[in-house]
Amino acid sequence: REVCRRGEAVAVRGEVGAQRGGDEAGVLAGHQVHHAEVGLQVVALTEEQLMALYPEVFENFRESNYSIENIRHQRLPGFSLPTPTGERYTRAKGDPFKAPTVVALLSADNAAAAPTIVALRKAIDSMPREVDLIMVFTGSHIDSIEEAAGPGLRPGEAILMSGKSLARDCGTSVFPTVLIADTDGIVADVLLGFNNSMTQDVIQSIALLK
Repeated sequence: REVCRRGEAVAVRGEVGAQRGGDEAGVLAGHQVHHAEVGLQVVALTEEQLMALYPEVFENFRESNYSIENIRHQRLPGFSLPTPTGERYTRAKGDPFKAPTVVALLSADNAAAAPTIVALRKAIDSMPREVDLIMVFTGSHIDSIEEAAGPGLRPGEAILMSGKSLARDCGTSVFPTVLIADTDGIVADVLLGFNNSMTQDVIQSIALLK
């Protein structure tokens, strides 16, 4: 519609010019109309075409705009985060886990971090099969992290820090947030916040995994 209006405006100006200056002005007006129409052409692309052109942009947009409410049945986002001992834990989106895995997103500044870890360990200890635990702290203060996690790591456990990006990609600002993932890396359940029934809730969620 905009093209038509601009083209009509130029045509009107051209007609006036033709009346004043003869055929030459009319020809010039015709060229002006042509250039206006060409310059304002818009090519509409579908979402599928844009995704094909810019796959990384769409992937980053989706990961950065997850809502924790709809991450269930989705693959856990990839991440690469440091450990308190200086190593780096890297996992690409779609990578499998060797066992069902509990991913706890934690803030060491939150008083619920320590009791959450205690509850998760109790739940894992009660399971008849191997279950791993990844504790992801949003901050990087090692003393606070180690105080919340307790002394030493048990088999199948990992402590990661500077995990704000993973929390963002999962779509949560609530700590603790506990994600229960199967061996395919699919999030089967999400638990928000700490409560006294957390151990039982995690046991039930793990028991429902295939």
